[in-house]
Amino acid sequence: IAAKNPTKTVVITGMHSPEGAELRNTALSEERAKAIEQYYVEQMKKYDYSAKQAKPTKKGQKPVVAQTPASDAPKIEFVTKALIQDWRAFKDTLKLDNSFTTEQKLEINSIIDNTKGTFEEAELALAKLPYYDKIFLGLYPKMRSAETEILTVLPKKDNATITLLAKGISEGSESIDKLNDKELSYAATLTPSLDEKEAIYRAATKKNDSWQAHNNLGAVLLEMAAKASGTQRISLADRAITNLQISKNKENTPEVNANLALAYLMKGNTNLAALSLAAAGAASPSVEVSKIIKSMNGTLFIRLGQYNAAIDNLSAAVDAPVVAFNRGLAFLLAKNFEAARTSFNEAVNAKPDFALAHYCLAIVGARRGDDAEMARSLSKAVQLDANLKEKAVGDLEFIKYQTKEVYINAIR
Repeated sequence: IAAKNPTKTVVITGMHSPEGAELRNTALSEERAKAIEQYYVEQMKKYDYSAKQAKPTKKGQKPVVAQTPASDAPKIEFVTKALIQDWRAFKDTLKLDNSFTTEQKLEINSIIDNTKGTFEEAELALAKLPYYDKIFLGLYPKMRSAETEILTVLPKKDNATITLLAKGISEGSESIDKLNDKELSYAATLTPSLDEKEAIYRAATKKNDSWQAHNNLGAVLLEMAAKASGTQRISLADRAITNLQISKNKENTPEVNANLALAYLMKGNTNLAALSLAAAGAASPSVEVSKIIKSMNGTLFIRLGQYNAAIDNLSAAVDAPVVAFNRGLAFLLAKNFEAARTSFNEAVNAKPDFALAHYCLAIVGARRGDDAEMARSLSKAVQLDANLKEKAVGDLEFIKYQTKEVYINAIR
């Protein structure tokens, strides 16, 4: 408040300790929130959230100072809430209190979770514990408070400045303190170059050594590996795994485990990929991350020859061309050619230059005996990727077509 930071919103949550009647606790929570709001407003007056302007005067007269409200002060939105009959804050406080043994914490949580009745009945059950005095004197006073969350407007550097400073930091010509952690990570999103992203995220790992920085670096290395081949691909995947393991040791998150699974899939290690995907799913992933996990589960099941399981996962995965392609591949391997055709068409509709999807559509045409579809899709595939011409020549999927003019014209 004293710094007069431009403030958007002040959210104040009043709380209460568990003991006492419901009506009284409700009033206490609301009164605490309102008391903090009033305190905040009084402090604004104390630190003079107004703009003093001198009115024009006639020559020889002293200036008259008028006070007008500062432009930001009336715009501050105050939101007061009362947290009533909610055990979350109590549980959080108990978790951090080292004066209780692990057994006591488990017993307290068990009473709260398993008491069938009102909030007051759960509190009365706690009162029967032999160490209730420690709860009443040690924990309850901490609940008689209000929590204030202030959303302020921070001064921001423009993208050009952030990009320039990040480049200097990654090259060692600028001090790493020129950008904060968020600015440095944001800078990596401003460049399309994977090499530049890698350099920026590597600088971020040196700046804060956080799980996010190592995870981001690992993810970029995986992107680079996806575009590489042979020993370079394996080397990049190994470097990604090193950073992702560091990240996992700091914070065992769904995102890190999902990235580890992808790295292991790139190396062909299905066992470790499966373990990482299981860990990712068990770590309470968000809806979006859950869909990504299903995408990789689908890829894993294809490699394991479990095509129905692959189809189930890929049907609930993220909406992306590569997922549609993998779903089509699972249908193709399961000999469901119509469903495969639909999925491959989804992939090429979303990404018209998806050469491998066109190639697989040609395989579907060959399997279905549709010469026109086979020729049309194969011709499109080799136009987009000349390497597929050599693949088609040796592909047993087209063995019966190799002397036919429709096939020869398609790969010419």
